[in-house]
Amino acid sequence: MPWYHQKCDTCGDLPDVPRSVEQYKVCFECGGPCEVVIYPTRTVGIVFSNAEESKQLGTRWETNQQKRDWMKAHPNVVEMSKGDANDRKFNQRIKNQMHDSLKKQGLTLNQLKKAQRDDTRRMDLAKGKAEKKIVLDTATPK
Repeated sequence: MPWYHQKCDTCGDLPDVPRSVEQYKVCFECGGPCEVVIYPTRTVGIVFSNAEESKQLGTRWETNQQKRDWMKAHPNVVEMSKGDANDRKFNQRIKNQMHDSLKKQGLTLNQLKKAQRDDTRRMDLAKGKAEKKIVLDTATPK
């Protein structure tokens, strides 16, 4: 049997009253007519909503209709998820642009990575986040 919160004009508030579905508007105390008070309840667990947010596109849609309208207004925009065909094409295009840029500068990818590691180490040494490497020359006789 469901539990209701009833509000009767003669009896006052009657919280948590067990009533059948047919009798939920009949007062539990006096049997007269009453109102059923409806108030929000806490939700526990996962609550699904229709809202969708895209960090890639920088927008949020509250309904599917809003998303469809936005996509119609922006026909050249494609949202990518990790691993799909558009994502793979995009990543390949970026890699090709990077390699072309390195070739123009006369560098290889390994040289660029080494230079980046050296720069990071130099900045960490300046900030005191890393320790200096001490190299002992053992080949020189004393």
